[in-house]
Amino acid sequence: MLCWSRVRTRTRSAIEDLKDFIIPSLSGVSRVRLPSPPVTHLLKSNDPPTEDEAALIREAIDLAEVEQSRLRRIYDSQMLTGTRAHASITRYKMRQLNRFIEKHKALLSSIRLLPAEIWQEIFHWLSPRHHLVSSSSSFHVPWELAQVCGDWRMNALAMSDLWRYLPAIYLTDSNPKTNLQLHYLGALIHRSKGAPLSIDIRCSISHDQRFHPVIALLCQHSDQWEDVRAMLSAATLTGLRYIEGRLPLLKSLVLSVFDDTQLQPDSPFTMFTIAPKLCTVELAGLVNGEVLLPFQQLVNYTEVSLRDSHLNQILNDGLLLETLTLLNFPGNVAFPFVTVPHLKKLEVKFWRGRTAHGRCFDNLILPSVEEIRATSDQVNIMPSLAIMLSKCGTSCPLKTLFIQCGPIACNELTNVIALTPLLANLNTSLPLSGAEEDIYNLANGYYQDRPLAPMLETCHFYLGNAIRSASTSAAINALASSRCELAAVDAAVRNAESLALLPEEIRPLKDLTIYFKRGMCAEKQLALLENWHAGTTARALQDMEADISRRVSWFHMPVAYKDEWMRWLAQVDNVKVTDFNDIYVRYILPSYDGTSGSPVFLSSGMGIEIWRLSGYCNEMATSLSPSLRPTLSDNLPDTGLDPVGANDEVKIPLIAE
Repeated sequence: MLCWSRVRTRTRSAIEDLKDFIIPSLSGVSRVRLPSPPVTHLLKSNDPPTEDEAALIREAIDLAEVEQSRLRRIYDSQMLTGTRAHASITRYKMRQLNRFIEKHKALLSSIRLLPAEIWQEIFHWLSPRHHLVSSSSSFHVPWELAQVCGDWRMNALAMSDLWRYLPAIYLTDSNPKTNLQLHYLGALIHRSKGAPLSIDIRCSISHDQRFHPVIALLCQHSDQWEDVRAMLSAATLTGLRYIEGRLPLLKSLVLSVFDDTQLQPDSPFTMFTIAPKLCTVELAGLVNGEVLLPFQQLVNYTEVSLRDSHLNQILNDGLLLETLTLLNFPGNVAFPFVTVPHLKKLEVKFWRGRTAHGRCFDNLILPSVEEIRATSDQVNIMPSLAIMLSKCGTSCPLKTLFIQCGPIACNELTNVIALTPLLANLNTSLPLSGAEEDIYNLANGYYQDRPLAPMLETCHFYLGNAIRSASTSAAINALASSRCELAAVDAAVRNAESLALLPEEIRPLKDLTIYFKRGMCAEKQLALLENWHAGTTARALQDMEADISRRVSWFHMPVAYKDEWMRWLAQVDNVKVTDFNDIYVRYILPSYDGTSGSPVFLSSGMGIEIWRLSGYCNEMATSLSPSLRPTLSDNLPDTGLDPVGANDEVKIPLIAE
């Protein structure tokens, strides 16, 4: 529909243009009485008019509008008398006047009065630094701005900051493409006028491109480098040796080095050792060589899969370090005995599938840490974390704790939380059967006569294994009732001495969520949490579905079986569903209008809620017979199940603000 509308619009426009071309050539057609353009030079520029010129422009517009009114009266008269040929000529003259008026009104637009400083401020916010334009097109912005008009080009070229962001450059052996890259980069560097440069350079794994012309060009301007992102082979990295001692502006370095067996460096890479402003570094992939860095001045350091780890050096020399991220960390390595006085964020992710060092954090002292993120697939690192936090004293500043690890023993989570009185955000593995006391301790809000996590606002539990114990579900529900509903605690909870609360001392939770990977049967987990049980009606529905599944193919049923299908639907209609708890394990949700030959089955244990939140509720409600619709529309509880989460996760928010 939209396509045909565009076609009709373009057709009408083409017809009008054709008339404008033909009508003036007809004999007997008088010329349009247009006022003389008072300032023709402004029609070809964006310069603002002077006060005298603006007065002349307004006078010309007034004359044109008077003539337009006269022609409008003539046109209306011609349409009434049926002289359409003359009306077409009059309409042509009116369009000419409209164009004249619009052009001259544009000369009075306030946009022409904006000073260059305002335009440059607008252009500044379009640069890649502010991410207001998509990353794929942000590098084209300077070129596009410079091609709009002369004034915009002058303002764009005057802004060196607009040209300092170089796009990602892929080194290639193609001479024509390399020449284009050199011309393009040369223009950007020239227009940057010495401003700090942001560089992104990448090359093939197998090629030795240390003598590539692009490398040579960029090295000539290394004194302008500020942000550098490079993915290079070890051989190509040696081509940067000429920049050593010539990096006065470098602040950020992201370096990934490929495993290049062709190069066995005899000495470490030292080109980044002298960079007085370098404070953020991310290294990844280096195998045989070693990159020396000014660790004593680094503030943010990230290490990804490095075999020759800089761990000891960065911890011992990094007196200014504030964030430390170690991804794919070797499992057999423990942190050395060291104090990192200014470290605020620590993130450690051990190699997937490898056993982490059980005492990895024992020797580490972090008096200023505010955020800890640790992930270990198999080993329980909670006791080691407790040892580290105990060295912070009673004033541990930790506010965010994210930890996923192996099975947690009873009270291990409590011991960690008890050491962090300022904890506001908790994301951890859910203590399962045998360790529910940790959850009850959180629900109680006290441990050993002291408040437990009184500042906690968000609590997310990661479910690595399915909930199979009713005691775990009971503990989670107790936590939701006590810490999420402080103003209206259930009577049974309020009377239980172990769950006594003092609202004035404990902050209520704003968000309590359980999440897990797909494939763990979210419906059954939700059923355990909500204490839903399969009854006689649910089992009858399950048997019906199994019987139908044996008789018809999945997602297809020939039209010849329509009568049999309708008999089965009638059996479903005869089942009286009076309680939502009766719907459990399996439920038949056919979508069949009696005309199509392909009924669709939507089957899931407690999956009605999932399909409802996925946008299928309306379709199912209209497809089901009237006797089953109330089950969906009136009796279905809104659990808020969210099947679409980060990393393909399923989330069950028990409470949300």
